[in-house]
This record gives sequence, C-alpha cells and structure tokens, in this order.
Amino acid sequence: MTVVEYLTKKGFSYNIRGKELQMNCPFCEDKERKFFINAETGAYKCFHENRCGERGGFFQLQAKLGDKPKVTASDKHFVNKKKKYELPKKPERVNNPNEKFLTWFKNRGIKSSIVSQYNIKIQDSKWIVFPYIKNDLVVNRKYRTIDKKFRQEANAEQCLFGQQHIPDEAQELIICEGEIDCLTWRQFGYDCVSIPSGVSNLEWIENDFDFLKRFNKIYLSMDMDEAGRDAVEKIVPRLGKWRCYNLILPYKDVNECLVNGVDDEKIANCFYNAEDFEMPHLHSADYFIEDVKELYLHPEQLEGDPIGFDKLQGILHGWRGGELTIWTGKNGSGKSTFVNQAILKQIVNNGKRICIGSFELPAKRFLNWLIKAYTPIDVEYNQEKVIEDFLKQIAPQLYIIDIVGEVKKDSLYEIMKYAAMKYGVEYFVIDSMMRISMPYHNELKEQKAFISELKSFSMEYDVHTHLITHPRKTQRDDDMIGQADISGTGNITDLADNVIVLHRYSEKQKKKLKEETNISADARIIVTKNREHGEQGGGYLHFDSERKRFSEVVHI
Repeated sequence: MTVVEYLTKKGFSYNIRGKELQMNCPFCEDKERKFFINAETGAYKCFHENRCGERGGFFQLQAKLGDKPKVTASDKHFVNKKKKYELPKKPERVNNPNEKFLTWFKNRGIKSSIVSQYNIKIQDSKWIVFPYIKNDLVVNRKYRTIDKKFRQEANAEQCLFGQQHIPDEAQELIICEGEIDCLTWRQFGYDCVSIPSGVSNLEWIENDFDFLKRFNKIYLSMDMDEAGRDAVEKIVPRLGKWRCYNLILPYKDVNECLVNGVDDEKIANCFYNAEDFEMPHLHSADYFIEDVKELYLHPEQLEGDPIGFDKLQGILHGWRGGELTIWTGKNGSGKSTFVNQAILKQIVNNGKRICIGSFELPAKRFLNWLIKAYTPIDVEYNQEKVIEDFLKQIAPQLYIIDIVGEVKKDSLYEIMKYAAMKYGVEYFVIDSMMRISMPYHNELKEQKAFISELKSFSMEYDVHTHLITHPRKTQRDDDMIGQADISGTGNITDLADNVIVLHRYSEKQKKKLKEETNISADARIIVTKNREHGEQGGGYLHFDSERKRFSEVVHI
C-alpha cells in the first residue's frame, strides 16, 4: 500500500506539494493544514510545535490510527554488504618469460628488469600472467596473449595493479588504463597503478579506497580517446576534484609515447601542463571585471519599476526582476554588510584568502558595493582602470561562489572543500542559512546536521566560517534581539563557538540613547557567546550610508 492510497482510504483531504502531502493533523485540533507527510517514505510531522509536534514514520502513523501497519516499497531496507571474493589458486604450467616474450616486451620498449620486478610469468607458452598483489597477497591475476585476448580469475577482487610497488611515503600517484602502461610509467620513473579491467568497471575504487585516500595528487592517464575521456569524467567525482589531474599525452597512451621516442623532458612537461578540474561557480574576483564595470558605470541598471511610494522608492529604487523581498522584523540591520566589511579586513590587513557565498546578491552587485566602499573613484581618473586594477589586486585573495538563490548543502560543501584545498582559503562567509536547501518536513533536524557539518568542516580544514542567520519575529520592530531569538533550532547556537548580534537603532532609540548616555550611534554590536574566553559584551557603531560602511563610535 502506498501512502497516498492509505490516506485516501482513511478519508483524509490533502494538498500535494512536490513529494510532501499537506493536511490537517489527525492528532490535534489543526485547522491550518500544518501536518506534512512524505508521499514516498511516510515520514510525518505536525508543525504545531507547542500543542502537538507529533512526528514519526508510516508504521507509527498506521498504528496510532488504529490500523495494522503495512509496509511500502520505500520501507524495505537494503544493506550494502561487502562483496566476497575468492583468492585465486596458484596457476599451473607457469614459467618465466622466454626469449619470445622478452622480445615482445622489448618491442614495446619495456626492459626485462621491469618485467622481472613485477613478477610477470608465462602460462602454457601462450598467456602473459600479471599478478595483482594487495597486502602481500595475490588477490587476482589477469591473463593476456600477444594478440590481445584477455581473461581474469573467476570471482577475484577487482583492485589496482602494481600497488605493491608504491612507497608508503608517496604523496602522488598515476592511475592508468592497462598493465603495459603501468610498466611503462615505472620505466619512466613514476609511481603508477593500473585499473583492472575496462574503464566502465569502477569497482576498484571501493576496494582500494583506503589505499587511494592517502594521496594528495592523483594523475589520470587514460587513453587519449572518447572512452578514456568518459572514464575520467566518472572517476574524478569519486576520487575528488581537488586532487585529480588529467594527463594529456602526445600519443594514445604512455606506451605509444615510449615506443615513439618521447623523452623524459616531454613526459615531465605533461605533468606540468596536466589539466585540473575547475569547480563551477567558484571564481576569483577579476572574473567579474566586465560585469562590474558595466554595473558601476551604468548605475541606472539598478533602477526598477516605480513602487508608488516616495519613501520606499528613495530607498529601494524600484522593484527589480530576479529579486525576492521579504518583509520581516529587523530588516536592514546591516549584518551582511558588517560581516563582509569585517572579513574583508583579513585581505587588507593580513593578506588572508577568503571565499564569500552571498546567495542573495549576484557577484557583480557584491563587488560593485565593495568598490564603492573601499575605492572611492574620482571622476578625474580613469574609472574603468581603477575598477580593473582593484579587482586584479584582490583576485588572489577573494573568491566568490557565483550562485544566486537556493543552494544544496552538499554542493556548497563540495565548493568549500575545493576552495580550502586548492586555493588555501582560510575564511568563509555563508549568507545566509535561509538559502540552504533543506527538507521542509524535517527542517529542524536538517538545520542541526548542517551546523554540525559546518563546524566539522571548519575544524578539519582549519578555517573560520561565518554563517549569517535570521532572527525570529519579535513583538515590536525595535526590540533588541538576543541569542535565543535566532530562527530555527537551538543547536545553531549550541554548536557555534561565537555568537554575535547586530542591532540597528530606530530614531526613537537613537534619541533615547543620546539623552541617557550622550552617545550618538546607529547600531550596537553584541557578543552573546564566546566559547574560548567566555567574555560577552559589545560596542556602538556609526553607519556611513553613502559608502555603506560601519565604523566604531568612540565615546568617553
């Protein structure tokens, strides 16, 4: 029975929202359809948190509604059991290669010493035997004839050929497409292993995962043909884009290079010119030069359709396509501006590398603000030249995640890890958590998992991550918020090391502050959590509306 069939049979009325079914909660006096159930899994929750909050799975739902539980297809659990392999028996009628086979290897450019080093044998004066050795055991053997007939041991483990010859201290590795190529790379003096069979079989990745994870760089030397290119596209995501490089050879494979007299210097150049795998949406600042020039020199592009209210029109300059306006309390507190301003000081003062994911602003608008804030351009100077010079100057330190709108957390982590590993980024800004895609029916649990993973990422890569969140709605717009007012689960603050609150004063609050303390300020910044030192407190800020910058208020 499916979830939909069950609910229909029970007479429930529901709306369909993607994979979620929305209805009135059967366990409380819900009239607002705040009960959500997944149409595939049957996982459910009532979002009347204070009076109900009922949650569970399809089995529990049926039982609580007085029915004998029945499974759905999605209730079946599949356990990924490790495949069992058989160790091959010692082959019979096996000898060392005779003159015929040594000559064949020699014609391929491979020395007899390399053949001996890999313990290659001949069976029945016909088959060349390549032993696959792992942890000092022969776990597989591959057989081939001179005229390219192939076979392997039955039920043997699919693993990388030649891994027993890789030193424990090696940090770089070549993965090629055949045993002959592996021997060739060894003859050139490089650490190399070969995949065990066709490029479509990637079983070796799982079986040799522990062996592979210790390498900082992995060079892929697949055949220079369409099948080789397809193999690279499948292998790279499994091994990690940040450490994979594609070797472009002058011939189809490295053995053809050897046979055709390609020397050591040309082979070395192949490593120097190896292609890395760039991450989409991650660009250095100078990538946006032309976009920012266009936007900065033609600010009228930011003007939208007239709103009809002079006050809003003066502030927002109209409604523009591609934007979403949310009306909520604490709008315009300036937390994004302050965070970006504070973190950009790491570039100016300390030469650090930072990565900003401003998912509510296109990159060109963010950089347009940056130029206005930090590089006032005099009309007497070449404005285009100033823009170009500034973005080129900060390009080695500033990286932008070029995504506007919702982003999946797995995609975000992949980009962040790539930036940390390849470019040495030390500071990250995520603006904001509202843009991180999370399942609606289990939002609080997903928020906790996201914050936990973010903390683990920061620790693993020794980076400082700044996450911008939004507060819950307060009773009055000018209420001062605190740590407990952050929207979502308490785990957001529990797992954090520091919590900082930015409050923008209303005009009434500014007047009262001036009367009581003789301090003129636009905002107050407050540290409400400090795990390392425990101190809390804050200070007052002035906001320069023309340059969009905060500054500290000095008072006696």
